[in-house]
Amino acid sequence: MIEIKYELTSYHRFLEQVAKSLGTKIIENTVYFPDDTGHGYIKHIELAEGVDALLCCFRLTTDLYLERKKNKKEYYTFCCDFVTYIKEFSMTIEQDSF
Repeated sequence: MIEIKYELTSYHRFLEQVAKSLGTKIIENTVYFPDDTGHGYIKHIELAEGVDALLCCFRLTTDLYLERKKNKKEYYTFCCDFVTYIKEFSMTIEQDSF
């Protein structure tokens, strides 16, 4: 299982934490998944002053657990996900699970 616990202060910092958890490096603002975990990448894109995005395209051969650590800094995100070929998916926010 890949376990990534992170604080979302910036997408570049998130990418650093992903790279560290996977035991890999950032190459041209991109983290590539090692062969033993799957294949694909997560890329940080700077769109405009103060606006950036993550482009994710990957297929895993192991489970992925992401945990966002609480902090007091306001950080807004817009998520647009397209997930295929999954057996099980869950999300927990505070006490609510979906």
